[in-house]
Amino acid sequence: IKEPRFCLTLPLWRRHLERPVAVIPYRGPLQVARSLEVRNGFPRAVGIALWERYIRSALTASEDLPRLLVPFDRLLAEPVEQLEALFAGLVECGAAGLQMPAAEEIFQFVEPSL
Repeated sequence: IKEPRFCLTLPLWRRHLERPVAVIPYRGPLQVARSLEVRNGFPRAVGIALWERYIRSALTASEDLPRLLVPFDRLLAEPVEQLEALFAGLVECGAAGLQMPAAEEIFQFVEPSL
């Protein structure tokens, strides 16, 4: 699920999670601002302010949780390697029952040309 607002609502539903791990994908503020400008017509200053609000919220809401950071640029450049690292991190944090998808499956939902 791609939903940046989860970082704002985590404090509300966190108590319902058994062993949460925060997975925080991140992009640079200018990348986010440009994307919001093209897609939504937001002025760059608004896009940067939203980026800051969401990043601060994600870090604050997860400060006492295991955290895994996922660099968006590297995910697009090397999706298999980055997802392998994420998978290993989740397993190290105690996540059970996970299965690493095959490279073909990864390329069905990660578009490196973005």
